[in-house]
Amino acid sequence: MIKLDKYSSEFELEYVKIAYGKVKSGKVDCNTFVDQCKSFIPAEIIEHNKSEEEYIKKLILLPYSSIKEIINNIEKNDINKKMYKKKVFVCMNDTKIRKSPFKEFYNCFEKVRDAKFDEGDKKLSIHMTENLGITVCPYCNRDYINSRSNKHSGNQLDHFYNRSSYPFLAVSLYNLIPSCSVCNLIKSNQKENLVSPFDENYNFESSEFLFNIKDDDIKIDWKKFDNEPIKENVKVFELKEAYKIHETMEVKDILEKRMTYVSSQRNEIIHLMKEANLTITEQHLKELIYGKEITQEDYKTMPLGKMKHDIFKKLRVY
Repeated sequence: MIKLDKYSSEFELEYVKIAYGKVKSGKVDCNTFVDQCKSFIPAEIIEHNKSEEEYIKKLILLPYSSIKEIINNIEKNDINKKMYKKKVFVCMNDTKIRKSPFKEFYNCFEKVRDAKFDEGDKKLSIHMTENLGITVCPYCNRDYINSRSNKHSGNQLDHFYNRSSYPFLAVSLYNLIPSCSVCNLIKSNQKENLVSPFDENYNFESSEFLFNIKDDDIKIDWKKFDNEPIKENVKVFELKEAYKIHETMEVKDILEKRMTYVSSQRNEIIHLMKEANLTITEQHLKELIYGKEITQEDYKTMPLGKMKHDIFKKLRVY
């Protein structure tokens, strides 16, 4: 999984205008909605003295850290959990049904997702990936999510904290993760303790792909992730299974090149090029062999970018 940066302030302003507009034009009783939210959202996160409009707009643009704090406040205290369920749901035959106005707020999501951005032709969900500069799913870092047209988004928007359980977060920008359809389907409404791509406090670079190399074969060491917070992401998104094919393709290809183009071989190539009056640097030669050096910024647009970066680092390619 890879880290996502914040949206630009300009995009945030346009998003909150669109999202709040859809909420107001819908059937949501905003006054009751805000009053109910105040019962389980701490005033330290959203001040209770804010106007109805200010309160909802603040909720829409909450940073991930605040969203996580709200969820922990609900889920890690039995009294708060019972109170939250009483405010938001009515149970009938062991089935939780969202009460109004949470039902109506829940239904605003599709209207926001499919809205046109800034009077243009593109759907808002397309602008989200473009503003983030991302074309690859942040959950699996292997499938493209770029759009094919102004009307057809290549991404799906996953509610990191599912809107079935937390309808008040249905349109909160930093609870929506642009992802591939497979990851969104696999995750569904699961509530494991996952790491969000928007988590400002998690060091994503500390979760390195490590490898075991034996008899010219290379395997990803998935046990390495067992002691990291990201272990549930590996499990839920079935990354071990998803990456198995890449062990015998991309990873094997890099390993074979590393074994072929050892230092002495590269120096000989550079020497031969000089004799032919052609100048080539060590860096340029490596890029011809392996492709360009991969940076953290490349993860967002390069399938398997994080894995390849970590392989190059382990094999001391770059």
